[in-house]
Amino acid sequence: MIEVFDILNSAGALETEFAENIRGMAGYRNRLVHMYNQVDKDEIYQILQNRLDDFDTFVNAIMDYVKSL
Repeated sequence: MIEVFDILNSAGALETEFAENIRGMAGYRNRLVHMYNQVDKDEIYQILQNRLDDFDTFVNAIMDYVKSL
């Protein structure tokens, strides 16, 4: 799943810096699903407080890319 961000970056759909930053989200998702007992509630709280805009940024970047095709 993490490779999808590299592919989107190579295609020009995502900026390099954002692709690198959001790649960690896929890894974190795996941790939540498979190693949930190792997830810290404070860490989740910080993500919810500080990183939810990443979803908007991702959606907007993909929408802009699709419109440009």
